[in-house]
Amino acid sequence: MLKNRRALIIASVLTLVWLLVFYQDLMSMAAVWQRSETFAHGYIIYPIAAWLIWRRRFLLQEANFQAAPIIALPIIGCSALWLAANVASVQVAAQLAAVVWLPLTLWLVFGHSFIRICWFPCCYLLFAVPLGEELIPQLQIITADITVYLLALSQIPVFREGLYISVPGGLFEVAVACSGIRYLISSIALGTLFAHLQFVSPLRQLGFVILAVLVPIVANGIRAYLIVLLAYLSDMSLATGVDHIIYGWFFFGVVMFILFWIGSFWRQHQADPPTKARSTGNYQLDTSQYRGFAIVVLSVLLPLLYLSYLKSMPTPSYQLNNAALGRSFSAGELTDWQPNFANADDYYQGFSNNGQATELYISLFNTSRQNRELVNFNHKLFDDEIWTPESSRTVDDELGSYRVIQITRIDSQKMDLLFWYQLETITSASQSRIKLQQALDTLLASGDSGAAIVLAAPRSATSIAELKQQRRDILAIENLWQ
Repeated sequence: MLKNRRALIIASVLTLVWLLVFYQDLMSMAAVWQRSETFAHGYIIYPIAAWLIWRRRFLLQEANFQAAPIIALPIIGCSALWLAANVASVQVAAQLAAVVWLPLTLWLVFGHSFIRICWFPCCYLLFAVPLGEELIPQLQIITADITVYLLALSQIPVFREGLYISVPGGLFEVAVACSGIRYLISSIALGTLFAHLQFVSPLRQLGFVILAVLVPIVANGIRAYLIVLLAYLSDMSLATGVDHIIYGWFFFGVVMFILFWIGSFWRQHQADPPTKARSTGNYQLDTSQYRGFAIVVLSVLLPLLYLSYLKSMPTPSYQLNNAALGRSFSAGELTDWQPNFANADDYYQGFSNNGQATELYISLFNTSRQNRELVNFNHKLFDDEIWTPESSRTVDDELGSYRVIQITRIDSQKMDLLFWYQLETITSASQSRIKLQQALDTLLASGDSGAAIVLAAPRSATSIAELKQQRRDILAIENLWQ
């Protein structure tokens, strides 16, 4: 325990305030750890950070603490991020702000001496935030690229269509679970800790962290290749069921062992943390400290009050303008590419009236609430149990941006999709821009209703051009919802 009891009491009070203020964000983060194996490591991040601080407890005991008022600026920014994330229902950003707030507050109150001693455990807390799912589509593509390349190198006949990989006797899909995101995040978290504990040189630390990023990506591609190879050589009797997951984790474990074993040869001797304090520091409260406390209180209180005010405002009850849509489309069930935008307040689906095989899907969200957001990672543009993406690109024109997505399915049927978000103020395919605009509109109390719009047609030489014209017709509707 620190002999400087005043500093310890203040740190405990600040931690208690943090737990009370950000309780919902911290519990939502823990819920992700519980339901997702990808982020299950989050449970051990805070204990590891606490242990790292405990190792340096005698350095903290010797330190002379003095408030750092300049840190008030990032704390205000952190609180603003938390407020904006909550009004826009960006849960992960709110969680990030909640995690960062405590180290910043301790830095403000105890000053630069504290952060010089505890910078790594404070930064390591970022691994508790469930970030990284956005990388899954790109990781799937990289895994498929490596697998196909190695199969071709092994002179095994292979045909790839999107994320489907076909070899004689079998068809494989690089599913979400095959993306390697679990391996990647676990490797980065472990590799960063290993680099901190084993190396002194910042270059060696950075080099090992880069290895911890690259190795699992390449290893996951090799793992997928070996699974396909094993299935091919065994006439599809091995590695085609649950057993391929077991093989995958075993392979990952071996790769991580080799990575850390190699890293041990680069180990640099570090001075052990002191086992007792040589002197006792002090923590004198002066005007700057009291200002720091006031900033901490205001940075929490003002966003909470404004958020409460915004939540007290009535929720609008808009509906899509079916009459205007009916001039160009006829309502009806879509084919099996069916999008899934859960918990929409209203939706429309139908077919073009002009003889073209164009399908339209619109989901309307009156306001952003948790699990009822316009932009949500769980929303699907197509049924990914049946279809797989071939390509995706973003196009900008004078009306805004939109995405062109080309999808295929196992029987080689192909479709082209056009997708965009539409708010009262902007039209864009950028999720981040839409979220930022919604947050701004909500903070200004001007409403954040919006729609997700998908146009689809069987692929042909003219399908993209036809979809673009249909998009212009939809954007020309004066009141898409009212």
